[in-house]
Amino acid sequence: MTKLRQLSYAAVGASAEVLRTVTTTAEKVREELTTKLDEIDLPSRFNGFVETAAVDGRELVGRIPRAGQIFHAQGGAAHSIGNIPEVGTQMVSKLRAAGVTTVAELVAATKDRNARRHLATVTGIEEDEINRIGNLADLMRVDSIGPRYAQLLDAAGVVSTRQLRRRSASSLHETLTETNEKAKIVERVPALDVVTDWIEKAQILAD
Repeated sequence: MTKLRQLSYAAVGASAEVLRTVTTTAEKVREELTTKLDEIDLPSRFNGFVETAAVDGRELVGRIPRAGQIFHAQGGAAHSIGNIPEVGTQMVSKLRAAGVTTVAELVAATKDRNARRHLATVTGIEEDEINRIGNLADLMRVDSIGPRYAQLLDAAGVVSTRQLRRRSASSLHETLTETNEKAKIVERVPALDVVTDWIEKAQILAD
């Protein structure tokens, strides 16, 4: 009986270890998928999900929306501020305390110099940081410009939709390619027709 009990304990321990390994792996997969969502070139009307994986009734990966769903109907402005590059947990908390929870709300709260200065004052965030995340949020208003693409545009010297709408698609595409070769911001640089689409969409956005 004692030996049987020992074998049972060993089996339970092994099962628990397997579950921990699977859980850790699934969490890593989730993180990688979330990072790459904005690099997936899908039509904005697509409304699918990455399927879930479950072990012992526990959802490990979760229902992660594909890129198309994030931008469905409302475009990039529907993003949570937590998706903006360089906005950490502490900054998210400060912005939320000031009533700013989405990209659209951040754009409204950083619409001009006075607004940005006011937001810096009420949140305690440095004004330079407010300027930077405000610029990224503005770029993310464009349908299909996700967090990483906004970061790539910013690194390439395009810091607002106003600047984006004035750029030549072919020239910008070349600049993005060169920038990414050095900075390695995204896995795949958007195609020329995607960059052209960004510029056209930026041209119809209100300032």
